[in-house]
Amino acid sequence: MFDLIRSIADNRYRRVRRMVGRSGLATAVLGWFQSSARQLETNRSANVVDTGGLSARLRFTCNICGTACDCPVSDLGRETPSCPTCASTVRLRSLARCLTLRLVGEPTVLAALPSTAVGIGLSDHPGLAQALESASKYTNTAYHQEPHLDITAPALHWLSSADYLSSSDVFEHVIMPVQLAFDGAFKVLRPGGWLILTVPFGPIGSLPTTIEHFPDLHDWSIETADDGHKVVVNQRTDGTVERFEDPVFHGGDGFTLEMRIFEEQALVDHLRSAGFVDISVHDESDLNWGIFWSNNRASVPISARRPS
Repeated sequence: MFDLIRSIADNRYRRVRRMVGRSGLATAVLGWFQSSARQLETNRSANVVDTGGLSARLRFTCNICGTACDCPVSDLGRETPSCPTCASTVRLRSLARCLTLRLVGEPTVLAALPSTAVGIGLSDHPGLAQALESASKYTNTAYHQEPHLDITAPALHWLSSADYLSSSDVFEHVIMPVQLAFDGAFKVLRPGGWLILTVPFGPIGSLPTTIEHFPDLHDWSIETADDGHKVVVNQRTDGTVERFEDPVFHGGDGFTLEMRIFEEQALVDHLRSAGFVDISVHDESDLNWGIFWSNNRASVPISARRPS
């Protein structure tokens, strides 16, 4: 329980530091108290059962499927399934929270989305996709199968077709130049539409810039070494052959190869270059929905709007 309180305080401190540079210490301190009070009020209905240390449990509602959940606080990891019904994680519930915040006006369950809203998912998790299909006019697309959508070069029928686009941990797999994916997301949305995005990224100051694992990728393949592990072999444009022994894959092989780790400011710059406005990094915890970011701002959801 102490970790929950400390996390909220640490998040507020970081926000105060950013506010001081803009409006002075007095205004920043006042904003800190107001913001902390709002978050504590928001989380008041969440039932934290504190039995001491790592055995503390949290009762919350899964905003994806509506299940009443009860799990150890220690299980609230970004990639740890913590809903017994849809296997949602903190990452997926935080994406759902951002989506309802933008389309409904407040954090709520996905079932409250406008039934007329048209949505597109980029290889969304099955549990998330099922909930979105039930709540709105949603299509979950894929790169390798139908319904096919290459976000770097969306076909004509996808253009300006969606009120929202959900993309959870996809853009880190896109081959350079990654700006094409941000441009494609902008084109797919209708004016006023929202992109809800998660990718692995380092907070401002943690990385000098986005880390491209394969900056000279040209003629490349994924091969299996004699001992069974995967390697990336690339022939650069100058003929030089590179071999990468420890590539990172997310949930499998093939095009789940991690191409990069974004840096936060560079990520925001990509969105701005594509034309997005109202860009927000959602690092707030919301215990009502089982969303707890601890002290880690990295890889939290981002929302961005195509101008009307």
